[in-house]
Amino acid sequence: QVVLAQAISQRPRACGSAAAMQSAQAEEGAVWKAEGMSQDDFMLKDECIVVNYMDEVIGHDNKYNCHKFVPGQPRGILHRAFSVMLFDAEGRLLIQQRAASKITFPNVWTNTCCSHPLHGMSCPEVDSPQEIAKGDHMGVKYAAVRKLGHELGIPASELHASRFKFMTRVHYWAADTGTHGSDAPWGEHEIDHLLLYRLKPGEVLNISEHPDEVRAVRWVSREELRKAMDGSDSGLAAEMPLWSPWFRIIASRFLDLWWADLDVAFSTSKYVDTKAIHRFDTAEEHHGGAGRAGPFLSDLAGAESTAWKESGDAKRRKVVLDAQRDDQKLGFMNRGKIASGASSVKQGAYGKVPTHSTSKMDQLMRPLEVVAALRFKFFGLLENNLKKACDDPDIAFCDDMLKKVSRSFAAVIQQLPDGMCLDIAIFYLVLRAVDTEEKN
Repeated sequence: QVVLAQAISQRPRACGSAAAMQSAQAEEGAVWKAEGMSQDDFMLKDECIVVNYMDEVIGHDNKYNCHKFVPGQPRGILHRAFSVMLFDAEGRLLIQQRAASKITFPNVWTNTCCSHPLHGMSCPEVDSPQEIAKGDHMGVKYAAVRKLGHELGIPASELHASRFKFMTRVHYWAADTGTHGSDAPWGEHEIDHLLLYRLKPGEVLNISEHPDEVRAVRWVSREELRKAMDGSDSGLAAEMPLWSPWFRIIASRFLDLWWADLDVAFSTSKYVDTKAIHRFDTAEEHHGGAGRAGPFLSDLAGAESTAWKESGDAKRRKVVLDAQRDDQKLGFMNRGKIASGASSVKQGAYGKVPTHSTSKMDQLMRPLEVVAALRFKFFGLLENNLKKACDDPDIAFCDDMLKKVSRSFAAVIQQLPDGMCLDIAIFYLVLRAVDTEEKN
């Protein structure tokens, strides 16, 4: 909170203008530069803003770590993002096709610009909950100016951060299985701030796509976009066959409604929602990945809505953050929601963990395991290196208590080498004692 407060307090008041942005960059010295940088360089250099499920800043990490969908973090690391929908004076939307060199979701068509506000920028791109609640938070807007310049070559002098209109937020996740297969190690997990921008009559933007970011751009009408995305126009569908999972959500759930009433959307707050965070699981084709993650957010959205209506903000917050912790525990234990084999959960020492059950017949069909179990049960063939020192009553006590606390841990610890066995036994017993005191 202290770091966030300092970042906000140091933000230049007029940072939205090109001159002020250049001035701030010169003063602070933290200038974001794209020259000579590859996609891999950006993955390691850019520091995404890490948030919890309530979109509250809890840290920062590089793009590489945030977008890795692997065992331990099957949905990557949740971070803040923005999506710009830029319209011309006639009401057409500028869309882009992402470059083939993009690491996540290359070659797909999507909205005008979608990227991340970053930690440590000279014009601070970190927004506080208070600013977001007012709907006038500038951090994501400064980020939008920066990335429109990088991806589409639009000079900062042609854009005004204050003219971006914040509409609402979308929380989604998607493994990039279309590019990298069912075990995709990459994906997106974002709380996406949706921004609209409209050009004035006669206003023209100088667009020059960066080849490592954008493959193509196109101005489309509302009807053309609908037909291209739903496939009702075979020609448009053939030209634009792939769409980003986040834009599919935005277009179907929000954009079409705003577009049908564009003047009102820009001139009033009729469609602005600063409180809600709309949560969606993407299509099944984007489930899985190397972390084997499955649907989660749609169920959470229902539970959140019920808690919010019945008990207010405090209950909503508790339900959401408890769900986040439970999902992270499954991830930490290398078990996503897909094909985990877990039939239920059991309260363990450090929270609820998945349990796995098999039938008696299935167990008896494993003869080597049955023989080994009987052998150890009746013949006691496991080593016990603690017994060698059991003349000492303290060690004898440890040996006895270890078996009472956990037979499974005792069987492992007692087999450790002589120089390690006692130290690990004492450490484990102290750990369990402290854990018991914490519960009491």
